[in-house]
Amino acid sequence: MGALCAELTVARRVESASRSASLVPRALADYLPRRLVSEQRALGCAVALGVLALGAVPYEPSVTRPTWLGLLTLACVFAGFAVVLEALERWLVRRPQPFTEASRVAADDAIRAQSVHALAGSGLALLWISLSGVSVGIAASGVSLLIWTTGPLAAIAFALSIRAAMEIADRPWRVRRPIAHSAGAAPT
Repeated sequence: MGALCAELTVARRVESASRSASLVPRALADYLPRRLVSEQRALGCAVALGVLALGAVPYEPSVTRPTWLGLLTLACVFAGFAVVLEALERWLVRRPQPFTEASRVAADDAIRAQSVHALAGSGLALLWISLSGVSVGIAASGVSLLIWTTGPLAAIAFALSIRAAMEIADRPWRVRRPIAHSAGAAPT
């Protein structure tokens, strides 16, 4: 997360009097696999739908049921979290790259990729752990079919949250795009 904090707070200095920038367009797919971005979107939807399902399953009379407004609000929060997560990743990728020298572009790409991986890993971990919690809530309904289906889902989602937190941030920073630069242009 240190790379992400640095990316968000440290301004890049341009040392020369004439400004130049890399004009090669950067896309999120250059830094993160499309499968991972799709996983973020799907998890946001799954958690939001799971939260709404909490209001539909039967519970013991002694259990306090949440209001539909509260469940709808929470579902919107999780769906919004997935949208904001992807927007932040895209913003990090598209930030100006005020360098044209190959070594500086490579160093900037490494920092940028590490930041995007850290953000994606922590975001996915939060979504998986949220799905695990929602699954536990559904399993607590006492309906045997739901216990046998959502109980294991909760355990799997918990394990996948740990994998996301540990593995995704440690991926190599390889960027899948050609490196061609134009000098003398204003930063994008």
